[in-house]
Amino acid sequence: MYIWVLSLVSRYIWVVSCAIVGIFRSNSLFIGGNCRSAVNEGRADFTPIFLSEVPLLFRRKILNLDVALIQVSPPDNHGFCTLGPSVDTTRAAIQNAKFIIGEFIWVGRGGATSA
Repeated sequence: MYIWVLSLVSRYIWVVSCAIVGIFRSNSLFIGGNCRSAVNEGRADFTPIFLSEVPLLFRRKILNLDVALIQVSPPDNHGFCTLGPSVDTTRAAIQNAKFIIGEFIWVGRGGATSA
């Protein structure tokens, strides 16, 4: 049994590191150079899919989401956060996940950084 990490981009490179093989398993919907060797060696998975079809995986319960780790803006004066300019898959993920964890993304002169 392992924790299955589904990602649109291979940003969580620690998931495919050799140190945690057997604890986490990465399934990337879009493959990048930073996880290609892990997929080729059988330490990670790759599911090719069109971006427009990803929300259907969640809505049709093809992929059941326990937790959605999403990026959001810091709250405004009323306490509301935004999902940013791209809500294509994020909205479907939060509508179908059992738990939602938001990661604040701070945007300043130097670009976006995580908090």
